[in-house]
This record gives sequence, C-alpha cells and structure tokens, in this order.
Amino acid sequence: MLMSLFSIFDPHSSNNYSFNWMSLVIPLMIFPYNFWFKKSKMFMLWNSINSFLLKEFNNFKINNLTNIIIFFSFFLMILIMNFIGLFPYIFTPSSHLTITLPLSLSIWMGIMLFYWIKMTNLSFAHLVPLNTPTLLMMFMVMIET
Repeated sequence: MLMSLFSIFDPHSSNNYSFNWMSLVIPLMIFPYNFWFKKSKMFMLWNSINSFLLKEFNNFKINNLTNIIIFFSFFLMILIMNFIGLFPYIFTPSSHLTITLPLSLSIWMGIMLFYWIKMTNLSFAHLVPLNTPTLLMMFMVMIET
C-alpha cells in the first residue's frame, strides 16, 4: 500500500520490485532483430510502423527539409517512452518535467525560429488579430510582442 503520493517516484516502493530499473532494458527487448530466419510479429509490427511513418514524412522531403530524420527520431523516442509506460510499476521518463520540458521547448523554439527567419512577414501577420483597423496594426504588433 502506498503511504505517500510521491512514493511512485521511488524505484523500490512497490513490493520491493525494482521495475523502474528494468525500464532501461525494455526498449532493447522491443527493438526487433533482423538476423532471424522467420520474421517475428514484433518485427512485422515495428516494420509496419516505420513504413507508415516514412510514408507520412515523405511529404516533407519534397519541400527539401533535410532534417526530417530528427523529427522521426523524436517521434520514435516519445513513442517508445510512452509504450514503456504501459507496463505496471514503472515511472516513465515522458511523465517527468525534466524530460518533457526541454524536449517540447526545443522543438517549439526551433519551429518558431525557423518561421521568424524564413517567413518574417507571415510571422508578424500572426501578431495582429483579425479585423484590426489598419491604423492600429503597427501598435498591435508592439503590444503583442
């Protein structure tokens, strides 16, 4: 029985089993290996997820975004961390602020910097609310920033 709300963060809080430390090994068991003669169901699932994601990200390749592998690896990392959270008695890293805050802030800041550098006029247009009178537009940009 849990005595405190924060005892789930302690790796030895549940029946003296340290399943939190097993969460480091679980991703290695999830990744399928290619050296078996017969393809396992885990390999087929992993292969279908990869092919689906690559088809979805192929639209970005047309626009000459060469860093699509970064987005693909971010997505797979979040997917694996959330999949580990399905196992009982494991506190996943994706539910902790020290993982989600830098990950989300870096992605958000990268997208914002990209749009401010490449499409400055469009970015300034988003600072002006709809149906703002023309005389007030310059002041609204200063207020919104």
